[in-house]
Amino acid sequence: MEQHVLDLVTQMLLRGHEVYVWCNGGIIYDWYKKAGAKVTQNTIRYDIDITYIKELRQFLKENNIEVVHAHELKAVANTLIAGFLAGTRIRITHQHTPFTDWRVSKSKRLIYDIFYSLAVNILSTKEIALTESIKKFKMQAGIAQRKLVVITNGIDVYKFFVAENERSIYRREVCKRYRIDPSTKIIGNLSRTTKEKGHDVLIRAFARLVDDKSLGRENYTLMICGGGELEESLWNLAGELGVKDRIVITGRFDDDLKVKFYSAFDYFVFPTLAEGFGIVLIEALLCGLPVLCSDLPVLKEVGQEFPLYFKSGDYEDLATKFVDLLEKPRDEDRQKNFVEKNYSLENFGENYHKLYQGFKLT
Repeated sequence: MEQHVLDLVTQMLLRGHEVYVWCNGGIIYDWYKKAGAKVTQNTIRYDIDITYIKELRQFLKENNIEVVHAHELKAVANTLIAGFLAGTRIRITHQHTPFTDWRVSKSKRLIYDIFYSLAVNILSTKEIALTESIKKFKMQAGIAQRKLVVITNGIDVYKFFVAENERSIYRREVCKRYRIDPSTKIIGNLSRTTKEKGHDVLIRAFARLVDDKSLGRENYTLMICGGGELEESLWNLAGELGVKDRIVITGRFDDDLKVKFYSAFDYFVFPTLAEGFGIVLIEALLCGLPVLCSDLPVLKEVGQEFPLYFKSGDYEDLATKFVDLLEKPRDEDRQKNFVEKNYSLENFGENYHKLYQGFKLT
């Protein structure tokens, strides 16, 4: 979501708009400020934060804000109220991952769905869905179809154009930094280590794979690029399964390492259990990698026929499908062209520009 907002900031600034961001302090604050937005540090302390609403209402009125765009549950709830009270006519909302995919109890999901759909139907001008499948989920949750508009995410495709000699340099650099034998095949994953990303499924499948004598334990390394709350428990799981020596978990990393990681991978596996779009999926496809990912409807819509899919949450099926991935024929150029055509940052920016401008002209 934070990257999505940064992309929105840069694309709207490129098109001559003034952009203001309200967010927490820290790295993300610095991102937006460096990009050229006028950033205010403010934190939502409660589900409905009266102080935050009052301050935001005043800010919207004083700065004559024409469009307010809020992301995720708490921000949407508080911003819709502030925007309505301020008389801000265009109020765009966006819950990136549907509540059906949240790792919470069914009763909580039901409460979230009811509250969110009521708030959007009454106070929002439009609610964003990243894909048609996500749009259907949102309609099932009670959001009116007339409120929904589909705009997919995009990436800076030029950032991932890497010459073959440069790719080799990056791979050597990554292998040296993380003490990986460069002669091994690197199975890569790139995502924060949280429950919904399915890393435990990946590690269990990897343990099953390296027990297969036909593949050879010493021939593969699993590299998880990311950090987060489950880092320690994933290391413990790798130890229990006897594969700790074949796994690298990088922890949090600087964004400039991302392209280097993709350059180091031989395969990309994305075992996520819940996803609003799956930006790393299209990044990996653009880099020309063979991709295996869970069969979530949103990922199948985004990736279409280019990845190989396994049953979400099923580590045995993941292990089986990985062996199939080794045999799967690919047209790398066609795969890259597919991403360039459908998911460029320019298309992303233009779609939001048209959305905002369309309301201003009516």
